[in-house]
Amino acid sequence: MSADPDRLIAMLDGPLALVRAKLSLHPDPRPAETATELLEEKRLSAILARHGNHHGVAPDAFLLSLWSQKYLAVAIIPYIALSLLAGRPLRIGMDEAAFVLDETGEPVALRPPEGKLTFTEGQAADIVPTLYSAHLEPAIAGLKQASRLSEKALWGNAAHYLEWAIRQMERHPAVDRQAAADALAFLSRQRLEHDKPNPLKDAIHYIEEAGRTVRRRKVCCLRYRVPGVEGCGTLCPDRKIREASCMTTN
Repeated sequence: MSADPDRLIAMLDGPLALVRAKLSLHPDPRPAETATELLEEKRLSAILARHGNHHGVAPDAFLLSLWSQKYLAVAIIPYIALSLLAGRPLRIGMDEAAFVLDETGEPVALRPPEGKLTFTEGQAADIVPTLYSAHLEPAIAGLKQASRLSEKALWGNAAHYLEWAIRQMERHPAVDRQAAADALAFLSRQRLEHDKPNPLKDAIHYIEEAGRTVRRRKVCCLRYRVPGVEGCGTLCPDRKIREASCMTTN
């Protein structure tokens, strides 16, 4: 593991090209806004209105769930990949991490502070706890405040990308196996600091169904309520929605 920025960037090829595509590094000229700026109530309302126009829908809770998935994917996937490769947490505070939006208002890239890869002094075991406390907790609180969407649905959106990203990175030869195991273990904790319940626990779980292991959410994300947006397939916890999604796909 190495926190050398040039070496890390060089590693973002092949399967990790997805991570590079979600990063905005110096000298990217595109404008970016910090998470704090982006999730400010009036600013988020304007962004959702623009995104709603793109989808031809009102900026309601269903659209916010879909938008939050894009936001959380951009925040989580590069963070987990780079932090596990470096063996320490990437700086991801609400006033540090900035986001590039496309013309529809969709988050498409994460810009670290000053467009450079900088890491905290934390250790590998701090990777997911840092993401949780420095970014996910305040971001989801802001998203919840902006809509009627349940907090469980929002945490389910975060858990989906978080668990998936860790699972992908644990296979990488440059990632320490214990660091990946510690990251996954956080998702299984019953309680967090100050004896708070862990909203990520069991948000994504695995079950046996029709002779195969299936990955599934605990709470529906409701993105299927946005016209023209594909459902989540077998990931969806609602059987009727899963069946409708399969019929549409097939």
